[in-house]
Amino acid sequence: MKYRLNLCWYLNILLFLLLLLLLPGNAEGLQTTEVSRFAFTTHDYLLSRAPVIDYPYVYLPTTYGFQVSVWDSLSGSFTEVGNYPVDGMTVEMVKSGDYLFIAVSYDFSTIVEPSAGALFRVDVSDPFSPQAAGEITVGENGLRYFQLRFVNGMLIAKRQENGLLTGLSVIDPSTNQVIQNYPESLYFEYIGGNYIITRGPTASAFTIMSVTSSGLQAAGSITLPYATGIFPLFLYINPGVIAIQDHDSLRLWQIIALDIWQERASIAIGLHSTSVAYCNDYLIFNTVTAPLNVFNVYDISDLDNPTEVQSQDFPDGLENNPSSGTLISYGDYLFASTNCWGCVNLKVQDTGAIEFVSKCFRFNQLSNVGHKHGHYILQPVMFDGIACFDISDPSNPNYEFSILTDYYGWIDLCGDYMLGQFGDGTTASLRVYSIHDLQSPVLIYSLPVSMYHTLFFNYTEPGYFYVLNSQTAHLYKYMILENTPSLVFDYPLGFNLLSPVFSRNLLYMCEANAVGNADLYVFDGVVSNDPFLSHIVPDLVPPPGYVFYAGNYLFLRNHLNPGQPAGFFNPLGSFQVENNIRWGHFGDYVCVSSELGINFYNTEG
Repeated sequence: MKYRLNLCWYLNILLFLLLLLLLPGNAEGLQTTEVSRFAFTTHDYLLSRAPVIDYPYVYLPTTYGFQVSVWDSLSGSFTEVGNYPVDGMTVEMVKSGDYLFIAVSYDFSTIVEPSAGALFRVDVSDPFSPQAAGEITVGENGLRYFQLRFVNGMLIAKRQENGLLTGLSVIDPSTNQVIQNYPESLYFEYIGGNYIITRGPTASAFTIMSVTSSGLQAAGSITLPYATGIFPLFLYINPGVIAIQDHDSLRLWQIIALDIWQERASIAIGLHSTSVAYCNDYLIFNTVTAPLNVFNVYDISDLDNPTEVQSQDFPDGLENNPSSGTLISYGDYLFASTNCWGCVNLKVQDTGAIEFVSKCFRFNQLSNVGHKHGHYILQPVMFDGIACFDISDPSNPNYEFSILTDYYGWIDLCGDYMLGQFGDGTTASLRVYSIHDLQSPVLIYSLPVSMYHTLFFNYTEPGYFYVLNSQTAHLYKYMILENTPSLVFDYPLGFNLLSPVFSRNLLYMCEANAVGNADLYVFDGVVSNDPFLSHIVPDLVPPPGYVFYAGNYLFLRNHLNPGQPAGFFNPLGSFQVENNIRWGHFGDYVCVSSELGINFYNTEG
């Protein structure tokens, strides 16, 4: 093995250590202007989100905001017609008249200014062109709203400040102003008419409140068989019937008067989720039974004798092993939040059988970051291959087609070649493809996925690829000739290394199994097929020891402490970003991609 050291080794160590010291401090910022957003979906496992239906329009919550789709219930199709972004992560949406209200939260590592929005009001009188119509800000106390309900024309919501529930708020939707904060109750639910039911944290009785244009007014109280501090799930069935769900049962109550409720029956539900709905005259809930979820369907036309008419697995057509979140009903249709597809449309037949109709989103959860190839962005999608977007007009990206739709995983590109990890739900492999004809990729190289193998490019060497075997500590270089790989060299490293990245034709690899920050190993001569270890930069890489490519920069990110700033480094300069972003390619445009979708930026300087 060749091992060459010179005076530059000391200078490089000093330089990298100085750059490392810049990480927690102020650094030069990259000025960017957002051009467009696309590939909207809901894909962050927040199963409590539910769409808002105003037929034929369906407003589908996304992490960024919401998507507007036109629903054709006859054909079962959902056609995306628009997207509207908001700051923060969408938690819940409701609609009243021409306005859609969106409650958001923020990632724990995001610095939230008092002027940031907590509740957004959007004018959707023209669903094809939603417009901002005001917001309530988080203020100094980190305000959050959730569990949004419209009752008697007023918006009722739980209020959270400084991470703690502080009561209920009544908001006038016409002005988007809070008209009352009610601290006596932390929990509530709609029970029909102009009424909600609430309970204080130490109260034994439940309070029934009337919702008026001036706020909440006590209308009565009722004692129910639930211990102090427990607020079960209330489901409004019709003006005379309420279902109440606790940890092991679903009880049916007939409302004789506001303060007189009669229990008629109880349904044992065992281990369950909070997915309960009333649809097409059936009470439906979701029971968790490994490895699948089961829909239980009950006929409750006879309140004294509810009858189970169906107990079925998720219907054919749904994703593998789906997890069901919130269920909402619209006529004889159900909308269910799922972990990968985001939202699906189901139909409840007159027999109680539940059938899959369609996905609501065009795209499933994004499986990894996207990459630019010519005038296309290639975006891997879970269980649906790679979606290809034409960005000839960056302000208006268009979906064109998908490739390798039997697979999902991550990809990387270099010239007309693509490598990555491709799985079909059963097996997975590392592969290299030729994408000279993007719509017809040609397989060039494949090896089984292993914790020891890393497949990667040097972006200045189109037509070559590398394989690192960290178990044997060997580096392999291949040249592609007529879609056939040819071995160029097999280089013994002598060290157990991982996370290989080329930058400016130097190969950087990180010390494996480091305790704390890891050493960075720098190799030269790789491009000329005469590799040697140039120098080692001690204690540079934050745990768990990943180094990422970002154009002429190395991107270092502390995955174990996401609150720490991340940094882009090279010998010519550095800058910081918040740590909850992914990395992208730097040039005329920056494509910053993550589980939250794709942001497309134009650089300014």
